[in-house]
Order: sequence, then structure tokens, then C-alpha cells
Amino acid sequence: MIARGAGTMTLAAEPIWNTGKGLWFGDEASTIAPRVDSLFMFIFWVSTAFFVLIMGLLIVFVIRHRRIPGVPPQRSVSHNTPLELSWTFLPMFLLAIMFVWGFRDYMYMHVAPAQAEEIDFTARQWIWQPVYDNGGSPTDTARVADKDVPIIPVPRGRPIKVILHSEDVLHAFWVPDFRIKIDVIPDRYTTTWFEATGGQPQYDDNGQPLPYTDHYLFCAEYCGNEHSQMAAIIRVMDEADYQEAKAAMTNIWDGRSLEEVGQILAQRNGCFSCHSTNGTAGTGPSWLGIWGKTEHVSARGGGSEDVTVDENYIRESVFDPGARIVDGFANQMTPFTDSQISDQELSAIIAYIKSLGGGEN
Repeated sequence: MIARGAGTMTLAAEPIWNTGKGLWFGDEASTIAPRVDSLFMFIFWVSTAFFVLIMGLLIVFVIRHRRIPGVPPQRSVSHNTPLELSWTFLPMFLLAIMFVWGFRDYMYMHVAPAQAEEIDFTARQWIWQPVYDNGGSPTDTARVADKDVPIIPVPRGRPIKVILHSEDVLHAFWVPDFRIKIDVIPDRYTTTWFEATGGQPQYDDNGQPLPYTDHYLFCAEYCGNEHSQMAAIIRVMDEADYQEAKAAMTNIWDGRSLEEVGQILAQRNGCFSCHSTNGTAGTGPSWLGIWGKTEHVSARGGGSEDVTVDENYIRESVFDPGARIVDGFANQMTPFTDSQISDQELSAIIAYIKSLGGGEN
């Protein structure tokens, strides 16, 4: 497991069941990776132990109880309560450990820390386009599989939340060295996060250590004939180098941050005629402090439920506002289309709403 020393990253003693994990995995380059590897190796060794036990008993029984000419067959044992209880509850106990361990790590992997920096990723055939909170998008590229792919800088030792959406078909965001993989779905946001540690040092052609480490990003869902070339490089670097690389990116919004662009787009599309930013209710709920808030809504066709105001609820409210109406408000909003508000524009509006405060899930 990874343990933090005085300003450095050091390797602590590994659990005994992690022995041999190098046969299966690449570099452990995030805080999530040791958790995934430890659980995998625990399941592997439990499975190995039972395989050896069962196969060993099978061989012993085949030899010991083989049919011998002239010797009458023994009478079969019809029932053994202690044995049956043992082979039922011992595996059940081990499966319960795997479930609790897996669920704990699943929640760790899918609930980003509140202070995580956000990077918005658009997936399309066959490229990844990240946009940072300052409106920047990287232009540096590397040659991978006969194709120039983007180099995506991230800081070492600080959590990054990835917000993902697809403009066309189903994709999947997969960084093997980070042990993270999640589907990227059209017309829907999915999120994951990581804290990059950099993993093992990397060297240039002259054997000199590099000030960063590179890790592959792949698409893990078949998305067309260039699926295998839909890649990118995640470059893990120190904070100062990261801030320098981020400042040097091409800004897709003419030098404005996502929050600034979101405010401009909200004004341009008439959002403020119904939604205030000072807490006063209008035709629609105020945006002040709404992010992460739980609202009671009435669903189309009847029924009611509680929803959390997140990326997917805001997207639904923009493109299908009558689907779920917050109690106390009427269905008066005209739906927008993706030709009126693009995915990137909607991401900017969401970033502005987040800036107005609220509680992250």
C-alpha cells in the first residue's frame, strides 16, 4: 500500500496476499490502484486455495475409492450435516468479506473528494477532448499507434474529478495504471476521480529521469473502426509544472474560464428571466446554492421522488424540463435542443451553477 512520508511518497509493507501481483498488473500510479490490486489478489489467492483443495481431494478420492475387481463397492454416505454446513458457511463468510471490501472500494472510487479539481471530458469518434476549469484545452500531442493523441497534464498528489460525456456513441474511459474505467454515455454525464501518484520513475533515451510520468488513456468500449486508436497520454507532473502547462493551453473560450462562459451563455439564452442568482424564487428555482441540493419533484405521468441537483438533472431540465418539476413550480420552461446548446456550452453553464454554491454529493 502507499503511505505518505514527510513530503515524499514511500512504499509500505505489502499484505502477504499481494505477493505475485506484478504478474498481473502494470504500474500502480494512483491512490486507487493499490486498493484494486489488493482486492484482486485476495480473491485470486482464495480461489487458488479452494482450487488446490478441491482438485487435491478429487485426486485422493479417485485413487482411494477407485473400483477394484473382486472388492464390493462401499455404500455411499447419504448425509453429513457438519460437512454440508462447513462448505456452505465458510465460502459465504469469504464472499461477505469480498462484497464488503469491494463495496467500500467502489464507493471510494466513485465519490470524489469535495476539493477535487474538475476536468470536463468530451468523447467523440475517435478522440478525447478535455477542457479545464480555466477554459484551456491541451494542444501537445504524442504519437501512439500511428496517430497523434493529446497529452493531458494532471497534478501529482491532488484529486482530480473527471466529468465525462459522449457526443456520438458509447465509449469508456480507461486508464490501466490508475485502475479506473467507466462508461462514457451519450446524453448523460458520468463521473470518476483519481489522485495520481506517478508510479515508478520514467527515463528518457539517455537514461535520465523525467520530471513527469506518462500513462495511457484508452477507450475500452468498441466505438467504431478506429476504436483501437482512441487513446491519449495522461501526464502526471509536479504542481508547479502542472500550473505552467495549464496556463499555456489553448483557451477554447477566448481567454475566459468555464464559469465566466457559463454566466454569459445563461444570460444569452434567457435563463435569468426565470432563475435568479440571489436566492429569490422566480418562475423557476433560484440557482443560488442549488448545486447538490435534494429537491422533491413531481414526475411526468404522476408520482413524486427526491432528486439531487447534479449534472444529469440539470441536463434533463434543459432538454426535457417537464420530466421532473420541483414542487411549488409550474411546467413553463421551453425545452432547448442540442442545436441551441452544445455539450460544451452546457458544461460551462453547469460550471457557473456550481460556482453559486451548494453541497457536493
